[in-house]
Amino acid sequence: MRRLFSVTAYDLASKTVLTTKDVALPVAAETAAETVLLFPGQGAYDDAALRAARPALIGVRDVFERIDAVAARLQPSAARVSQTVLATSPPSLTKLSTSEKDLLQLTLFGLSVAVYESMKSAGVRPGVLIGHSFGEIAALVCGGMFTLEQGAEIVCHRNAALRAVAERPGAMAAVGCSAERARAMITVLEQTESAVAAENSPKQSVVSGPDECLAAIEKLARAASISFLRLQSPYGFHSSLMAPVAEAFAASLRGLRPAPLSIPVYSPILGRWYEDGDDMPELLASHLIQPVYFGDAVRHVWDKGSRVFVECGARSTLVGLVGQSLPEAAKVTCLDGDHAAAFPQEQVERLRGLGQLPSSFDDRFAEIVLPGVPVVEARTFWDACGQDILEQIRQQYKAFSKQNEPELQVPAPEAAPEPAVSVPAVIASAEPSSVNGVLPARDELAVELAAFYAEALEYPVEVITEDAELEADLGVDSVKQTELIARVAERYGLPERPEGFRLSDYPTLGKVVDFVNATTPNGSTQSTAPAPAAVPATPAPAASVEGERRVAMQAVPRDGLLTELAAFYAEALEYPVEVITEDAELEADLGVDSVKQTELIARVAERYGLPERPEGFRLSDYPTLGKVVDFVSTAAAERQMAA
Repeated sequence: MRRLFSVTAYDLASKTVLTTKDVALPVAAETAAETVLLFPGQGAYDDAALRAARPALIGVRDVFERIDAVAARLQPSAARVSQTVLATSPPSLTKLSTSEKDLLQLTLFGLSVAVYESMKSAGVRPGVLIGHSFGEIAALVCGGMFTLEQGAEIVCHRNAALRAVAERPGAMAAVGCSAERARAMITVLEQTESAVAAENSPKQSVVSGPDECLAAIEKLARAASISFLRLQSPYGFHSSLMAPVAEAFAASLRGLRPAPLSIPVYSPILGRWYEDGDDMPELLASHLIQPVYFGDAVRHVWDKGSRVFVECGARSTLVGLVGQSLPEAAKVTCLDGDHAAAFPQEQVERLRGLGQLPSSFDDRFAEIVLPGVPVVEARTFWDACGQDILEQIRQQYKAFSKQNEPELQVPAPEAAPEPAVSVPAVIASAEPSSVNGVLPARDELAVELAAFYAEALEYPVEVITEDAELEADLGVDSVKQTELIARVAERYGLPERPEGFRLSDYPTLGKVVDFVNATTPNGSTQSTAPAPAAVPATPAPAASVEGERRVAMQAVPRDGLLTELAAFYAEALEYPVEVITEDAELEADLGVDSVKQTELIARVAERYGLPERPEGFRLSDYPTLGKVVDFVSTAAAERQMAA
């Protein structure tokens, strides 16, 4: 099935049609763009990955807080997802699966959505979404069928229904064989309550059932030299054990009002695409009992053109299964091992290298010119016709500007009193103009900070407007934002960030300006009104300050630099200087989270006039003060050689 679009070139000046071209485009749900996002189910949790990815996850804190708000309404005693995911030391999977089952389900759901939102903010636009088992709820939310709040409600209602089997919840295990062989073992043992819960690949299946039944299957599997691994799942999903739960779960969802999907979602349980008009309460309830055909699902979208698979969650279980079914597929993990520390920059660069970042057609533009058209169709349309349309716009603009040339002339500015600070000079130097610890007027401060951010980001200063979203519009990730705010605080001599400081409260330059403007270097509140004229003291030129730093760096040997930085870290962290040793792990031993470490390294770089952090810089490479000292020494030496 294909939809026919008519593309017309129209001359605005003569109001005549120039050309018309018909373009046949596929309906989104019948084809698959190359990038597929996979949403894992049970077991997709790794406390080490959460610690490593914490800076990026803090950037999507809103996802977890919105889930918490729903859980607090439906389950007042429920633990909070945000406090679990964003904790300095998150709980283990074993602890959650045994004593915090409800929290585990909400956390798994929230993690997948948060990873998707991070990737989306970085420019990733998938063609297909696939959820594995419980992961289908997150896939449907990200696909647009349900809001985040509706998804959280579904999970809460599911948790409530599952409590009915708390006395005999069952268990799950992965077996290293095909579904046919696993099913044969169950038949031989005459286990009517056990079932093949998932057909993941030709080399792996999942069985589900009562504990004693799985013990018998394990004995038989090991005798046949088949691997058998118990999964940390709190229930025996996709088996008859869940039958008593399904009806109550479906009844609790009768008030759901699904919306049309904006991104196609393929169900490994249904073996088909979700469609408008599906009875979602019944289908979601059936997920508890029906098996998962994941191997069939990935082969289906591969046949439709999908080539790149990205796992939106912790670990790399699903992309590993993809590799067993489709060895030629490209696979990307997000919160797995070392990849978690570099999330999402590493994943975005990998997708860029695979040619999977979006075309020049911007999805927000699609919402304006093609309202109601699914993103995949809009992008396909633009790929086919975009260059013709752009050329037409350029020609129309030339004709328009020529006809209206007198009206478009910009009058010369009238003479005005010379401002207290020359705007071009500020842009050229990006140096702070605070005098004797007093910040400049707000408008002047905004100009300074725009120039500073433009210089740091290597952007034209014109794009750094007060209202531009630093992440959504300018692509500045949360780690870089943290670093910039730390450098701003260092430049203007601001005190430590206040208690309860959240990066998400300062998403634009205007918000950053207000934050700086509200705090004087001594920590008192400052009025936003311009200060009365005063005779300014003559500040030392920026070059001389930088020179002093360079001289100091050249003169201080490594031991002296270590002493200086130990004192600096001790003061910033309010720790006794004795505990800031060269080998102490900043996070593991001193409890300094990655966001604070990023801020401190940024302040050190500002303090010693170091250049921008090098390509491939990773915070995890500098876990101790000794490593930070070596970084500063090396950077200073390289700068001296380049000078």
